[in-house]
Amino acid sequence: MNNDNRSFYNDITKLSNGVKRILIGVIAILALVTVVSCATEHREPVPVPQPSQIAPDFYKGDLKWPEIEHILHSSSVGRIISIGQEYPYSVPVSFVYFEGKICIHSSQRGTKIENIKKNDKVCFVVDRYNEKEGWASINIFGQANIVNDPAKRGELMAKFDAAYNSPAGQVESSVAQAKSQPLAIPVAMIEIIPEKITNRVLSVPSSWLTKFPYIIDGQIPGNQGMVSGAHGGSTKETPDEVTKWTLSSCAMGRLNTFTDGYPNSTPVNYSYFDGKVYIHSRNYGAKIDDLKQGRKVSFSVDRFNRERWLSVNVFGAARLISDPSEMAILMEKYTAVFNAEAEDIDEAVKDVKEPDAGMKASIERMAKRMVLIEITPEQITGRINNVKLNSSKLPYTLENELLK
Repeated sequence: MNNDNRSFYNDITKLSNGVKRILIGVIAILALVTVVSCATEHREPVPVPQPSQIAPDFYKGDLKWPEIEHILHSSSVGRIISIGQEYPYSVPVSFVYFEGKICIHSSQRGTKIENIKKNDKVCFVVDRYNEKEGWASINIFGQANIVNDPAKRGELMAKFDAAYNSPAGQVESSVAQAKSQPLAIPVAMIEIIPEKITNRVLSVPSSWLTKFPYIIDGQIPGNQGMVSGAHGGSTKETPDEVTKWTLSSCAMGRLNTFTDGYPNSTPVNYSYFDGKVYIHSRNYGAKIDDLKQGRKVSFSVDRFNRERWLSVNVFGAARLISDPSEMAILMEKYTAVFNAEAEDIDEAVKDVKEPDAGMKASIERMAKRMVLIEITPEQITGRINNVKLNSSKLPYTLENELLK
């Protein structure tokens, strides 16, 4: 643990037990100071058989390259972030990875298609986690190519189906044997050619799992009234109460910004109260540099189970808060919300009148290294996607190990 981390934790020990427990987790994940999970620090490299054992020169991160390819082969849902007119636009999609590229099927119309036609630079993100091994977060930056040739689309769809339905270790061999056939439905195929790949591995406290995207127990609200969609799925807009439930019941999301010509997406811990999103962060880094330029942002939250995927996007302006007194009261509310159930959040916030002495003292000490990001929504959208999910390839690893 470096000196900054040790100072953070020494400050926290002076807080009450409830606040201490939350802030330790917040700083560990949200500030992204402790990057590598304790569960993964001492493991040996995993010998996963892949077509490419040598990392390309555009890759950097915590995991070995074979582990990255294993996670990509093991996953079936990610997010593509494109460059919109005002905001980064993020949407969850089904995908496969083979032959060194990301392949997505999509409707032929929509915001992401129009964005890609205007600017083909995208970021594609994949999350895979469990409480034992941690949360692997992968960002792929590259060019998105909308495939128009009918024969090529038929070939890619055949490879997509082969990869999607194959275990991780058999994806490449299954794709090699796939036979192209004419598409029976109107669908767009998108290839993403990587130009840069990065990743992080974060810790996942088991007590936080109910606040992570996968809903272990219970149902996603708003399941009724689905309408037919392309390629076996269906989708509808979420009612306002379902959108609010999604933002209130989860605590892990992605902050989408613009960085170096590409959209970027950072996994963060957050709280939603008083109609705004609050993110605790260290006060330096690419996303902070971008926010200082006054650009608008989007913020994405997912909740899903084995059958349905609920996605919410918040579009708005971000404000950096560094004043210790303002941070102290907001962090008091932040921790109250984090500990509350979705239906109890409004009352939990009302009960906070002022920060306690321990919170004030800790914020004073940490103020030189931390900042709060406040997102004021200008638009909020939500979708329920009723897609045919491959339960063995969900972001929360229900049936398989994360890295082996």
